[in-house]
Amino acid sequence: MHLLEGLPHIIEHIGSTSIDGLWAKPQIDILVIVDDLDEVRKRKVGFLETSYISLGDYIGNGEEYFARDAEDGRRMVSIHVMKKDTPGVLFQIILRDHLRCHPLEVEEYSSVKRKAYDNGNTDRAEYPQKKKDFLLGLLDRSQSWARESGWKYSLFS
Repeated sequence: MHLLEGLPHIIEHIGSTSIDGLWAKPQIDILVIVDDLDEVRKRKVGFLETSYISLGDYIGNGEEYFARDAEDGRRMVSIHVMKKDTPGVLFQIILRDHLRCHPLEVEEYSSVKRKAYDNGNTDRAEYPQKKKDFLLGLLDRSQSWARESGWKYSLFS
């Protein structure tokens, strides 16, 4: 069973690999925007047969989070499924679009991310914490940029 079959959705490439020049772990992040998250929850058992694991609302922003890990435990794919009116949807897309327009921020964020990753010596729980302060400021700057530039995303226009 396909998780999204017959369910209206939009797929967006987010995260570090979606931004040219941004240092990234070897992992891809996908955002799936849906109208009905409850329908996704009903279908997830069939989706899990495709070697993804379900981590529920792992990050705490009202999503269904699915991941695929390599045999050595490295996270390879993250799929964030969110309802279209969830604030996290706009945060993710605004952050991506802001970084795509601000190469100096990309350089600075790359440096922070490299230090936080520490050549793979940082575990999954520590990594977000090590870059949290910079990321919070970046999120604020992204939100200001979106307001000041008149940024629009068609799903919400």
